[in-house]
Amino acid sequence: MRSRGFSVSLAACVVLAAACASGPKRPANVAAPALDVRMAHNLFFGTSTSTPATVDVLLHNNADVPITIRRASVTSPGMGQYGILTTTHDFHEIVPPGGTGRVSLYATAVRSVDDPTEPLTLRATVELEAAGARWREIITSRR
Repeated sequence: MRSRGFSVSLAACVVLAAACASGPKRPANVAAPALDVRMAHNLFFGTSTSTPATVDVLLHNNADVPITIRRASVTSPGMGQYGILTTTHDFHEIVPPGGTGRVSLYATAVRSVDDPTEPLTLRATVELEAAGARWREIITSRR
């Protein structure tokens, strides 16, 4: 009986992995953009357990065609002392070939200790459009 449960679990994992891998991909004729995610300012909690946080997503367009930033989502996975609550915003930011664009997400940071000292991990999922196709890029940074 155990082996059947394991087989069902394994089959579910394979189906899930295939579903994740079959998402829209960047067109082959569009060069990969350079992405970065970073805090726009230092966080100041004062005596509160939450504070406003502005997160910037930067894109440098290495392609020969414009790339449009359609949507961005930001979170801070795996943080223990403090982190950014997941937030998503829609955009229509067109970045010309060779240009750099920035979108800002206004989020909330929360803390669980009085004086957080761990480096902040940020992960952004960015939905892009170029040459008639849409796809997602994921960038993670730790600072």
